Amino acid sequence: MMHDDMMVGACSHSTTVGKLRKDLPDVPEDARVNCPRYTLDEAASVCHYYLRQRLVQHEVFSEENWKKVYYLANGNGSEMRGLAPYMREST
Repeated sequence: MMHDDMMVGACSHSTTVGKLRKDLPDVPEDARVNCPRYTLDEAASVCHYYLRQRLVQHEVFSEENWKKVYYLANGNGSEMRGLAPYMREST
């Protein structure tokens, strides 16, 4: 997205979305800001918060299930929020 002299873009791990070029013309090196994803410890805290807020049923919440959500979303907080209600009991 371009607005005046500013460009906003995001990398994606999806195979359907193109990658951003490493070096954009006329852009200073310090202009890029990397926004890290959740670490495993941060994701654990977030998932337990979802449990306390009743976004996830207590019966289906487990160590295995929240890690599945973490790895499926690749640590992306927005995607984890969207996937959390779909946790199911392990079969």
